[in-house]
Amino acid sequence: MGMRRAPWPRVEVSLAPEDALVCLADAHLTAEATGPRAEFCRFARSQAGNTLVLLGDLFHLFPGPDAARRPEWRELLDCLRGCARRGKVYFLPGNRDFHAGRVLAAAAGVLVPGEAARFRSGDLRVYACHGDQLCQDDVWYQRMKALIRNPLPVALWMQLPAACRSGIARVLRAWTLRSLRRKPARQLRPSPEVVRRLCARGADVIVSGHRHAEGRAVFDSGGRTCVHYELPAWSDERTFVRVRAGTAEFVRLGS
Repeated sequence: MGMRRAPWPRVEVSLAPEDALVCLADAHLTAEATGPRAEFCRFARSQAGNTLVLLGDLFHLFPGPDAARRPEWRELLDCLRGCARRGKVYFLPGNRDFHAGRVLAAAAGVLVPGEAARFRSGDLRVYACHGDQLCQDDVWYQRMKALIRNPLPVALWMQLPAACRSGIARVLRAWTLRSLRRKPARQLRPSPEVVRRLCARGADVIVSGHRHAEGRAVFDSGGRTCVHYELPAWSDERTFVRVRAGTAEFVRLGS
């Protein structure tokens, strides 16, 4: 089945031995709640100089191309710009902000390699993505994703007034949540077959979010161990994955 694959980036980014790879997912920042935005920025600044990887759904609902001109997002964009100057910041699109990459790249110098990215830390080869790429058993979702991310629908969507986009997005989100309750659990989990394919291609560590559930699964790939770290939502648990000097671990902020 052709859909049962996750994207495999051609380029692998090598980290210096002293650098840390810091991955977090699903911050779900909003224009209204200033506290979470400020807390996120404090954390991001504390990681400046490292390689910070944002695994999608940074925004609870991306406001559109005018985000760079809106004062409520100025602190976040300034923060990311500062981090990008001192280290590197990568953004991998989520299902709520898949069209945010161009704005983040232009306004904050964030790197947007595509749906996934590959890194090397010591002997560890790390594959990072939002996580919906791994849920290939949810065929309906994958087909809808391909449709709505087509450049033509995205361009038409961006022409709508911001208030209209927000209203439609809220309705669609409510409908999606209702449909999720009717889906079998296996459709909502990462497909083991897809994860094993990534392991077979050389990934030692896979880091993803999307499901808002912390987990660590170990796979055997021809006698080689591959570990899949699933991150909980940053908006709930302030947990991230840190890879440094060839070692990967969950870290909870403040612990």
